[in-house]
Parts: sequence; structure tokens; C-alpha cells
Amino acid sequence: MPFRIYKYIHYFITDMSIISFSHFHLNTLTILLLFLILYIGYNLSVGNKLNFLDITLIIDNKRIIFDTYHKTTFSGRFLNFHSNHSLCHKRGIIINFVDKIFLLSHPRFQHNNLVETIYIFLNNGYPLPFIFSIIENRLKFHIHNKHTTHNP
Repeated sequence: MPFRIYKYIHYFITDMSIISFSHFHLNTLTILLLFLILYIGYNLSVGNKLNFLDITLIIDNKRIIFDTYHKTTFSGRFLNFHSNHSLCHKRGIIINFVDKIFLLSHPRFQHNNLVETIYIFLNNGYPLPFIFSIIENRLKFHIHNKHTTHNP
């Protein structure tokens, strides 16, 4: 991030903290959200992609679409299948990965993300029939529950 934008955000946060004592109540989450809006605005003006946490925001034909994102330090190592953890934990890791792909990724990225996920779990010792049975069950779950919301 260029120094000029950092300096502006620093002054903005300092001014907002002064205001918060007098009239408004701004918590850390609000300040983080304001920082994120400024950061997104700067990075999207440079290109049409923004990598944030574990997703990529892409502007395509004036629409925002999402894809999964792995940092360059991503090793692909998860709970190994041959570890002493219970089977429900191993199943839960696959379920969370598959849910993230189907709930966050745009449909044009889902196939590639799913193939990449299968390779990641194969490299961690998971048997192929185990992976496919869980993916099949999650697909059935999402197809039959497509009208329910997952946000509480």
C-alpha cells in the first residue's frame, strides 16, 4: 500500500476516534470496515481482482463474482487421514472445504476448485472413495436444500 494512502487512513482513523468520544460510537470492527472499503477501492482501481482472506473478488461485467484463494504460503497440508483423530473430524474438514466451494465460488470456478480440493486431500492420505462419498452427500444436501439460507 503506498505511503500516501496509509497516511490518509491513519488520519482518518485518528479523526474518527476523536469523533467517537464526542458523538458517535465506533468500534474496532467499524474502523476495520472503513479501512477495508478504502483498501478495496484502491486495489480494484489497479486491476479487476482483489484477494482478501480466502476469497478472490473479481469484477466481471460490472458484477462482483467470487473464487477461492490460497496464499502463496499455502502448503496444502491438513489433518492427515492416518492420524489418530476421529473420522468425524476428517469428514468435517472435507465438508467445510466443499461447502466453501459451492457456497462462495462462482459456478465457472467450481469445477477447477473441486478438482484441486480432491488432489489436496489425496496428498493428505484420504482414500478416493471416502472423498467422493462425502462430496456426493454434500452435493445432494445442497441440491435438496437450495432454498434454505445458511446464515443464522
